[in-house]
Amino acid sequence: MPSGTGFPSYEGQRHLSGRWRTATTGTLVGYASWNERDTLALLDFDPDVVGLLTKPRRHPQW
Repeated sequence: MPSGTGFPSYEGQRHLSGRWRTATTGTLVGYASWNERDTLALLDFDPDVVGLLTKPRRHPQW
């Protein structure tokens, strides 16, 4: 389910945005800051984690 938002970048921005290829699912997960990237890296190698999302989404059943 796409989030509908991207991870824009522009010249002179003071944060790092990008995508992290997860070992957990093998997919790319976008991040909008260094803090999000570092959190993704830690969660990605936690054996109890089965999936990762960084942008809020509404589940169709909620």
